[in-house]
Amino acid sequence: MGRVVARSDSGAAAVEFALISVVLFTLLFGIIQYGFYFFQATSVASFTSQAGRLAAVRDSCTAWQDDLDALADAGGASGRVSEVNVTGPASRGDLLTVTVEWEPTAMGVVPLPSADVNRQANVVRTERLGGISDAGCRWSP
Repeated sequence: MGRVVARSDSGAAAVEFALISVVLFTLLFGIIQYGFYFFQATSVASFTSQAGRLAAVRDSCTAWQDDLDALADAGGASGRVSEVNVTGPASRGDLLTVTVEWEPTAMGVVPLPSADVNRQANVVRTERLGGISDAGCRWSP
């Protein structure tokens, strides 16, 4: 009969640790990425709300654009926002629609629900006469 050679289990622990850590790190970075995505979405929703409020009370496109510049300088989602549009009639009490286009920043670990350009909209009632014209206004950071 031949000799019986005892096998060592010293490498098995390292392989198991590597397999488990790949799964755990993927979950960890996925949680971080989705948390950052939801932070961006909430930030843009707040920016859209503020842009709508400013559009409702301003009396011209240039005043509204200046206010959005100041809001962006204060850190209001400007790094992610690509364009803001306001459309609607300018008579007092009419509705204006503010649409914000934004692109989420992806870390590339797991796919995002929507990695393309997203749109966030807000509808506001105008409070001033002679505000945003029927042609609307556009702002880009």
